Amino acid sequence: MIYGPLIVGLVALGITFLLKPSYIAVTSIMTPQQQQGAAAAVMAQLGALAGMAGMGAGPKSPAELYIGLLKSRTIADRMIDRFSMMKLPKVKTREDAREVLAKVTGMSAVGMA
Repeated sequence: MIYGPLIVGLVALGITFLLKPSYIAVTSIMTPQQQQGAAAAVMAQLGALAGMAGMGAGPKSPAELYIGLLKSRTIADRMIDRFSMMKLPKVKTREDAREVLAKVTGMSAVGMA
């Protein structure tokens, strides 16, 4: 009676060691449009350092901010759920649905910002 669950548990443990882990972590930092006081000086210095390092200093206009939000994985997933895009033909995974969303909206890489 105890051997059945124990064997199944050991087989499951063995399978987990054989599978390759896969995950993606994406972070987007969007600076505020208007800054005040000491925080403004710190952010300006950080922006200058990012510029010297070859990185973008963040969105330059409100339109870029909105596009950055639309490219975020959270917003893309909510749009996929709202418009039931998982039910579309040839859409098997969320990544497929994000690619369809990118094509429909004209964005180049949804969720990869």
